[in-house]
Amino acid sequence: MVVSSAEMKMFDSETIKNGTSSITLMKRASNFMLKNINSSLSTAILVGSGNNGGDGISLAEDLYPLNNNIVVVKVAEPRTDSAKFCLEKIEKLGVNIVDYSADFPLEIYDQIIDCIFGVGLTRDVEGVYKDVINRVNSLNKIVVSCDIPSGLNADNGTTKLAIKATKTVTFGAVKLGHLLNEGKDYTGELFVDNIGIDCSRAKCKIYHKSDFKCYFEPIKQDLHKYTNGKVVIIGGSRNYVGAPLLSNLAVSCLRVGAGLTTLCVPTCIEQAVKERVLESTLFILSDNGENIVYNVDEIDSAILKAKAVAIGMGIGRSSETVKILKHLLQKDIKLLIDADAITMLADNIELLKNKNADVILTPHIAEFSRLINVPIEEIKHNPIEYAVNFAKEYNVTLLLKGVSTLIASEDKVAISPYGNSSLAKGGSGDILSGIILGLLCKNDTYMSGVIGSYILGRCAEILQKELTCYSVIASDIPPTIPKVIKEIMED
Repeated sequence: MVVSSAEMKMFDSETIKNGTSSITLMKRASNFMLKNINSSLSTAILVGSGNNGGDGISLAEDLYPLNNNIVVVKVAEPRTDSAKFCLEKIEKLGVNIVDYSADFPLEIYDQIIDCIFGVGLTRDVEGVYKDVINRVNSLNKIVVSCDIPSGLNADNGTTKLAIKATKTVTFGAVKLGHLLNEGKDYTGELFVDNIGIDCSRAKCKIYHKSDFKCYFEPIKQDLHKYTNGKVVIIGGSRNYVGAPLLSNLAVSCLRVGAGLTTLCVPTCIEQAVKERVLESTLFILSDNGENIVYNVDEIDSAILKAKAVAIGMGIGRSSETVKILKHLLQKDIKLLIDADAITMLADNIELLKNKNADVILTPHIAEFSRLINVPIEEIKHNPIEYAVNFAKEYNVTLLLKGVSTLIASEDKVAISPYGNSSLAKGGSGDILSGIILGLLCKNDTYMSGVIGSYILGRCAEILQKELTCYSVIASDIPPTIPKVIKEIMED
């Protein structure tokens, strides 16, 4: 599960009300911290006034018998009862405790433990806190953050100044701020333990590889391509030929199990695309010299027997696109809407209100901003709420692409943290659409989005190790898909 700060406080409070003391939780947290730091290094533990600081003080109690070359640095005076209780204990042990000052020799310690702020911080960092965080970030040291890097917003991963951690050790569940916006860059390697706090009622879920095995069960032998499912891709225009991308998109559908992929493009790019299409069938649609034009007979012929259809990739922004989209929304199909088709929906959003198709939209944040007419920065501060509200209002699945991908339906929401910066290349989104489109043959829109996001992200993780984050390109991804599916099946 992944939780908001409000959820985490509620679950923590419930655990205490049910008989587990805050001291016990603090000790469990510090024990887990101890397992995930290098106990042999000289260590400065920076503590604040709250229970996050208390976790650090409790860690000092655990660490001191193993290594007395440690110091507890009070950036603020502990104020909670639990933190004060732990402070008294380490004073009796003889642990070195000092008040932070600008001349404190932080640089002499090999490891810094950040226990300044917890998940409740919502204000900008100022004063002494700003000074100490800037100092920590300027040093080439191992930095371990307790629960969340100090200064990072736990609900959305935004910050003006935060600790840049080597690793973060968190409790109860992963926090939204670890995964959204700048969160991954500040969190570093993430370790989580529930320490006895039940977070199972959290609204947002993270799916893992083991969750997908049931979606790739062995299949019977007596079948044909239409049993596996036909999918159709409608895209391309004179200005956005994108033949290699369209071809890779089509191949991605087949790699996840679709039986037949039909690629529908305008006459003006027929020759360019023909040279690239091998495993897919090609259906040529009438155009006006630039874009596909709406011809009901051609569209219906192209999507005949299709279980799922995708529209939007390079199709261009024309009134003809709106007509095609309106027609497809009335069909009893699963419909993936991406790229230009999403942009055209922004001025025709009412089309989503009266539809027969089961729809999944796959915008990046700029496309989503245009779709709902809300500034990007505002969405970044509350992406879950915007995604869920949109999915509910229009009864669709929304997949919001980003550093971590959000998948929201009318009654469910998931976050997919997989992948890395190697996906910040043209064509990666097209490949994701292809993967999801293929999965739609046998799965609903929500799970197709969840599984597709995992497959793309895991491909990126594999490819980054082989090629580095600089060198991965879209065409590297389809051949890697079978490796990921094999991992899932053998888990």
